[in-house]
Amino acid sequence: MMGYYVHGSAALEERRQERVVYKEHRKKVYRRSVVTPQEKLLWLSGIMVCVLVAGAILFRYAQIYEINTRIQQMELQIRQIEQENSTLKLEVAKLQDNKRLLEIAKELGYVPADSIIEISITSPMTDVSIAMSDQE
Repeated sequence: MMGYYVHGSAALEERRQERVVYKEHRKKVYRRSVVTPQEKLLWLSGIMVCVLVAGAILFRYAQIYEINTRIQQMELQIRQIEQENSTLKLEVAKLQDNKRLLEIAKELGYVPADSIIEISITSPMTDVSIAMSDQE
């Protein structure tokens, strides 16, 4: 602007062209959603079905885990009972030893039978056989 003003004369002053200033107005445009409400419901129902199936699967796995722990506990009990059973069988074998039984019989005053006599009684209704020793 200063360049055109020479020695007090404004003759060379630049002529300004008036510019028209437009203010931009942005209009909000509402677009319709690409996904329709029916599609939204379809997606929602699909997700719900997936959640239900996943829940059912997890529930079944929880039941299977619980059953497996019960099986392991029972197998442990079986092993303990089998061990106790074998101990008891060993004790029964010791108690049924012939030498031990003879010693107990001698302590109680029993004497071994030297000879056994067998008597047979035959009747029309029954057939009975009785074994007796000589010492009676």
